[in-house]
Amino acid sequence: MNTPLMVSALYISSLKSGKITFTEQSAVTRRGLLHDRFCIVVDEDGCMLTQRELPRMVLIEADFHGTDLTLRTPGLKGLAIRRSIDQNCLRQVDIFKKKWPGIDQGDQASEWLSAFLERKCRLLFQAPYCDRSVSSRYGLPGEEVSYADSAPITIALQSSLTDLNDHLPTGVPSVQPEAVRVNIWIKGEENPFADDHWGKIRIGNHVVCRIPEGHKRCEMTNIDPTTGEVRADGEPWRTLKSYRHNRFSQKAVPITQGPINVGDPVVIVESR
Repeated sequence: MNTPLMVSALYISSLKSGKITFTEQSAVTRRGLLHDRFCIVVDEDGCMLTQRELPRMVLIEADFHGTDLTLRTPGLKGLAIRRSIDQNCLRQVDIFKKKWPGIDQGDQASEWLSAFLERKCRLLFQAPYCDRSVSSRYGLPGEEVSYADSAPITIALQSSLTDLNDHLPTGVPSVQPEAVRVNIWIKGEENPFADDHWGKIRIGNHVVCRIPEGHKRCEMTNIDPTTGEVRADGEPWRTLKSYRHNRFSQKAVPITQGPINVGDPVVIVESR
């Protein structure tokens, strides 16, 4: 008898490349999970900054409560600011050589982040009127995304993570979900990476997502999410490269929106 598929965990990171945190419930919007990657750190030239350049970013936690944004990180007093959507503070952010709009969140946030990251930078917020299109490689007209790399949502199977850990060399610590930065984890499928063949899924009673392609991982997976340090042994990216060509998880684009909860059933609507 087949085990029903269901959502086993939800994770969001309000700050792109910041700390990713577990939540029992969220909502799927046209740009992804609510508040996921809606803020981004940029340098003085407006180019995005991520863990690729600054691994310690993984320690920065950003929380939204209404119109308030709170930033926290070890060793620095937290900062609470009122989120701005002032169009007078609009500026452009360079994400993979393309320009997209964002709202500068002021000098206080800039000084706080610059102190922790030891580099001059600024914080931008993606206001509702700050459109950003899904990657032209697979995006459809009208589809939008937050400041995530390319797709609004990332999904993966729990069995795939187990399989990756089983392939790691002896003595290498197990990979935790936070290291691969997946939004929606799904359990009930015993075959690792079976989601490579999914084309469309329904989650709960409201959410339908299409799955255009798999996700090719970069070496950010080697950053310890608890310390912000890069593993010297190149794991788990080295192992993932050896047998999966760096592919782990799937990119998902919402077709319909609505609430999502841990425990929601997942149904494969179409294969690819």
